[in-house]
Amino acid sequence: MSIVNSKAGDLIEVGTQKAYRFWRYDFPKYDLPVRLLSWVSDLRWYPRRHVEGTTPDVGEQGIHGYKTINDMMTSIQGLERLLIRSHVSGCDGVVLGTVEMWGTIWDHALGYRAQFARPTSFISSYGDRSEIALAELRTLFFGREQ
Repeated sequence: MSIVNSKAGDLIEVGTQKAYRFWRYDFPKYDLPVRLLSWVSDLRWYPRRHVEGTTPDVGEQGIHGYKTINDMMTSIQGLERLLIRSHVSGCDGVVLGTVEMWGTIWDHALGYRAQFARPTSFISSYGDRSEIALAELRTLFFGREQ
């Protein structure tokens, strides 16, 4: 849709929004590559594909991302606590990174919820075999080490 032809109340897409987020990772059996999973669900994020969030009338509204890395770190309230929660869920650890978001984006005080998102970087990881997980995720998602 052209912005020139838009009317009040129409949704318009204007590029992407950068945000920070964290995921769980796990190493499946049989030497398969590391898997990237959402924090609150078992939704798997696949390399070179976007993830679509739910609409406002269905459960969690969209894919979450924080506006700044400081907002994300404040939300985490300590990496040890985050690691314990990831292990309780059966995962090997946590990875922190950035995403680009697009589609309908809901603005919140510390972050966004978006209709679509995909990882753009993995900054660091913590947990079992974290250095291996970080290297594998970077190669799988971006074809190279960052």
